Amino acid sequence: MLKHGGQLPLVYSRRREDHHKSVWKIILLAFGAFTVFQVCRDAANHWGAWKTCDHGSILKRTPSGTLNPAYIIEAAQGAVASENEICSQLGVDVLKEGGNAVDAIVSTTLCIGVVNMFSSGIGGGGFMTVRIPPSSEGASSEVYTIDFREVAPALSNTTMYVNDPEASRWGGLAVGVPGELRGLEEAHRRWGTLPWNKLVQPAMELASGWKVGKELARRIQGPLANAIVEKIRMTGGILSLEDLENYQVIVKPALQGSYRRRKVYTPHAPTSGPVLLHMLNLVEHYDDFVKEGRTVLNTHRYVEASKFGFAARTKIGDPAFHDESERIHEIPTKAFSDLIFPNMTDDRTHPPEYYNPVYDVPIDHGTSHSSIVDRNGMAVALTTTVNLVFGSLVMDPVTGIILNDEMDDFSTPGTPNAFGLYPSPCKSNHNYPEPGKRPLSSTTPTIIEHEDGSFYLAIGGSGGSRIFGSVFQVILNMDWGMDVSAAIEYGRLHDQLFPQMMDADDVYAPAVLNALREKGHNITVSDTNRVAAVVQVVAKVNDTIYASSDSRKNGIAAGY
Repeated sequence: MLKHGGQLPLVYSRRREDHHKSVWKIILLAFGAFTVFQVCRDAANHWGAWKTCDHGSILKRTPSGTLNPAYIIEAAQGAVASENEICSQLGVDVLKEGGNAVDAIVSTTLCIGVVNMFSSGIGGGGFMTVRIPPSSEGASSEVYTIDFREVAPALSNTTMYVNDPEASRWGGLAVGVPGELRGLEEAHRRWGTLPWNKLVQPAMELASGWKVGKELARRIQGPLANAIVEKIRMTGGILSLEDLENYQVIVKPALQGSYRRRKVYTPHAPTSGPVLLHMLNLVEHYDDFVKEGRTVLNTHRYVEASKFGFAARTKIGDPAFHDESERIHEIPTKAFSDLIFPNMTDDRTHPPEYYNPVYDVPIDHGTSHSSIVDRNGMAVALTTTVNLVFGSLVMDPVTGIILNDEMDDFSTPGTPNAFGLYPSPCKSNHNYPEPGKRPLSSTTPTIIEHEDGSFYLAIGGSGGSRIFGSVFQVILNMDWGMDVSAAIEYGRLHDQLFPQMMDADDVYAPAVLNALREKGHNITVSDTNRVAAVVQVVAKVNDTIYASSDSRKNGIAAGY
């Protein structure tokens, strides 16, 4: 439950005509969220976070075309880039008190779940990539990923939404088994240093004082679990106490690739980490790509790489349920990019079928991302979500938890999307709901090291299907000489094959857009200030840490 807001008015009805009432309640809740933001600021004053305004060395700038000011933080010891200024500062407070990057990500993520509860929270799930710095001189770092993605309940089946597609979005049947607390607790158990209670205290003070104890993080159980399950059941869901009890996070060495002699670490499928590596591998074929910078030709090239990336994404699903898992493992390899690269043409773009998309995949939504590095070089990139705005529109009145609608990230058999592309056939089941299955995700929380193994950057984003393309573009922008803030703020281009259209931010010069149109791109121009995809970065250049949060969501980083 959130302070000064009363019970959040999230009420669900399966009937289509009642959905309009829920929309109005979301509007009221958005107003309440603004009130909570003000309360959060007051609470932060209580700890001194706002009294000192200690962000590190901060440079304010207003890039051309943007409405919100952007900031770049310079720091010597550590930095946090989240989508909310309060939460960034709370993470830095943890670092100052002797905590490491994992400790800081716990506090930062729980804070985001309170302040921006419409996009993430403990009723959802996500992925994180964690860099453990070398333990001694001459040793190598270790990089792991923690998959705390929501999973389909045990009573799920492939045809559960065929007769009622909206049930995957709104109400109890849309709720996947949440994993955020389990993921945070697992990271803290393995690598955290400060006591758990100390890390959750700031979020508790921002909220109404509901205690997020360590045992709850390990296993939501007892009266709280019963309340959550009962609320889901009352709103048409199938999630059970056994689903909560049996949920498992997945910890494994990160998926590793390389890009221009740097080491790139990103999560495995069902994320779009393999797709990000594929796109980087494609543009790496161009010897002059970095040296020549953002020419019209190079802009065309990275759009083409993105289109091949979206085609590859249609082949991805949960590897544990995938009868063609070799295909998933092939996507991030240099050998696969060698096969695809000859199809990259400099003179023109092509219709969607040229890129060989195999199946339709749903468009995901929402999310929140934070990037952190500490004084020892431990780094974390974490993306978490409840999917659509306010998730399933179901809130447990006992705990105040807003529950996800992550089941909407699965595909529905036999139902084409709006552009006529059908989901994967039943024999493959790439992304159909099944008990215990994780749905496809666009998230790409990524850590990059220099060739010598030293830390370079932690990056990730939010914004549904635009995430991995936006992360890709920010990495290229930094290759082209931009600092982290300018790289984030620069206008984006987005082409996901379907619909057959490239979306361009309105900061691109007409001459550039016309030159791209001459190559066959069908371009629609959009406001660069819309919250379409939001990227957060921390990077280390020489001995200085730079951090920046995307102004599209009014984010501000912090450091010391």
